[in-house]
Amino acid sequence: MSDETTGTKPQRLQNTRFPGFYVCFVAFFQDIARAHGYALAFHGSMATDFDLLCVPWIDGASEPQALIDAFAERLRLGGEDDGEVMGPSAKPHGRLAWTLVFGGQAVFDISITPMLPPHTRA
Repeated sequence: MSDETTGTKPQRLQNTRFPGFYVCFVAFFQDIARAHGYALAFHGSMATDFDLLCVPWIDGASEPQALIDAFAERLRLGGEDDGEVMGPSAKPHGRLAWTLVFGGQAVFDISITPMLPPHTRA
């Protein structure tokens, strides 16, 4: 949801209830990430959105789009007026990023780090 030409993000609603709301999703997202072979971390204030970072953790981890599709399906996004999935957009160091908007206000920014081919690993 950023303007790629200026690097700025559009204004998002800030709500003091969002951090508590977003914390409820931690275990929810961890279970999905783990099932797809990813480790999950979160960061940020959670005042306007929930920033998640997914890192491929095992050989044979799912493709990034499959992970995003699983998140969206669990949130019931992609159906009629249920939400919106935007992305992927390219980020520094090969990350791909998606934004999932749920209920018109809850925003999940999800970055996925690239999988390295076996021959590039130490």
